[in-house]
Amino acid sequence: RAVLLLGAGKMSARAGRRLVEGGALVTVCSRGPSMAALAAQLGAQSIAFEDLAKGCDDVDAVITSTAAPSWVVDHATVSEWQVRRQGRPLMIMDLAVPRDVDPRAATIPGVHLMDVDGLEGAARSVAGSADTIRAAEELVSEDAQRTIAMLSVRNVAGPTIVALVHRAELLRQAEVQRTMAQLGAVDPEIARRIDQLTKSLVSKLLHDPIDHLRGAAGDDGVAEMIRQAFALETQADSESGDEQPALSA
Repeated sequence: RAVLLLGAGKMSARAGRRLVEGGALVTVCSRGPSMAALAAQLGAQSIAFEDLAKGCDDVDAVITSTAAPSWVVDHATVSEWQVRRQGRPLMIMDLAVPRDVDPRAATIPGVHLMDVDGLEGAARSVAGSADTIRAAEELVSEDAQRTIAMLSVRNVAGPTIVALVHRAELLRQAEVQRTMAQLGAVDPEIARRIDQLTKSLVSKLLHDPIDHLRGAAGDDGVAEMIRQAFALETQADSESGDEQPALSA
């Protein structure tokens, strides 16, 4: 960004150093001999006060800080700048007390004028929003951790849970079928109740292992331990669905 400093005192020097550090292209404009010294100190260009209008043609911002007792830049002057600039946006920061710039300049299309009072208000706003920003960052962090945990469940614990439930269901069905075959003709309502009872038992028995898997979603070792304890197939087989879990004798 290109910035014109109007004035060459301490405030302009401080602003100029910050601008140069930030990579801005700085031009210094002043009536006094300190202009050349500040320009040299900043490695900046300099223009005479009489060429101020021309100097504003290609800048994005003007920072004023002179010791003048009244306005240095009036409404008509800023209007002239904007005609030359074809209405391009212009930020004017008036750091002088009393003001260097006619407040009515803020009404000119494309011009954003801020004085010391406005800067103080902006600083208070930024300070007040800092707590809100921190709170938002904490919420984002918490949700990110939850999302990571969910992805871990999907990637590691999820397939293990699916394999565990699938194996238990196959075992349950096999045992129910064997029992029914031994009993012979069974009343349909009794058969239904036996089926429901075995489902309930399996669900209760699997509740704790599944809950433990979900709680340790980020620990691959827990999933592997469960797979070994229940003689489950490999994770790859579980995800592909190519093989069915082997039944115990």
